[in-house]
Amino acid sequence: MNFIKYFKIPFLVLVFATLISCSNKKAADFKKSIVDKESESFNMLLGKTGLESRKLNYLIKHDYSNALLLVDQQEIKFNEIIKDIEMLNPDGIEDGKQLQKAAIEYYKSLRKLFLYSRDEIKQEVVMRAKGDEKKMSAAQHRMLELALEKQKFYQQVYEKDELFFKALKQFDDKNGLK
Repeated sequence: MNFIKYFKIPFLVLVFATLISCSNKKAADFKKSIVDKESESFNMLLGKTGLESRKLNYLIKHDYSNALLLVDQQEIKFNEIIKDIEMLNPDGIEDGKQLQKAAIEYYKSLRKLFLYSRDEIKQEVVMRAKGDEKKMSAAQHRMLELALEKQKFYQQVYEKDELFFKALKQFDDKNGLK
């Protein structure tokens, strides 16, 4: 009987360690799924052949219709990223819901910022059109308003990025990840 008593404690430690390691694996996989979206968005926005770079090349050439098509593609890509994060299951992962929410809010703010160029491009088209001076002047005025509004969107992205970073750090701390 004493023999069983001595093995009971190591057995419980082994079971507990197994449960913790499974939990950490689930947390690590959850985190990886979210962090992988960062590289996707980076490539889309800052990659040499990413959508944003291609859009800027079209704008330089004054090819507004193709630039607008790329904005549409960016919207689709952002929606996919957000939906993928929403589909992740944070159940049983400590601070998983908080990290998921922070990531979704961050990507929504990025989407809002980058899709704002749609309005800017439309105003650029009006400004470059020959003809009605009133429309051109109104478009120039609207471009100034858009620039001020866009500045607010940049601030929102910075704030959401900071919250996302804090949620990621807290998630790592709570789940023993690095």
